[in-house]
Amino acid sequence: MMGKSVTEVSKHFGIHYTTIKSWMIKEGLVKTPRNNPNEEDMNQTLDMLREGKTEYIISRKLNIRIDTIIEWKKDFQRDGFL
Repeated sequence: MMGKSVTEVSKHFGIHYTTIKSWMIKEGLVKTPRNNPNEEDMNQTLDMLREGKTEYIISRKLNIRIDTIIEWKKDFQRDGFL
């Protein structure tokens, strides 16, 4: 089902979303977020936030977990960088 979302495929075939996502990861069809971001990632995140990019877009572009991006954003705001 080319061009369909995982949610659409899940509903169509009656297969749980996470099962399909696991298959896709196993086959290398999607990237899994890195768990070891570095200082350069943090700097790029700050720059992108200042450009108005969303946490989701930054997460996808840098391949970093979205919860990490959200936490960094809170820290940047608290420390006056945003």
